[in-house]
Amino acid sequence: IKLIDTVYNDTYMATFSFRRDGYSAFGTTNPYANFFSGALAWTFTNENFWNWKPLSSGKLRVSFGQNGNRTSRG
Repeated sequence: IKLIDTVYNDTYMATFSFRRDGYSAFGTTNPYANFFSGALAWTFTNENFWNWKPLSSGKLRVSFGQNGNRTSRG
């Protein structure tokens, strides 16, 4: 597993990961597969314009990831 994680100004975050898995159900010719994922986040309550006291901590996050599944037969 390879992970890249970065934070800028305690407000903007990015995470990216990669993994390579081996599994016999992937097939005999190539039993390995690559899987990627990533996420971006913004802590909007750390911005200078944020001054609404009832919400002291808030973050928006978007992410994408791949996973490997065996196809079901039947």
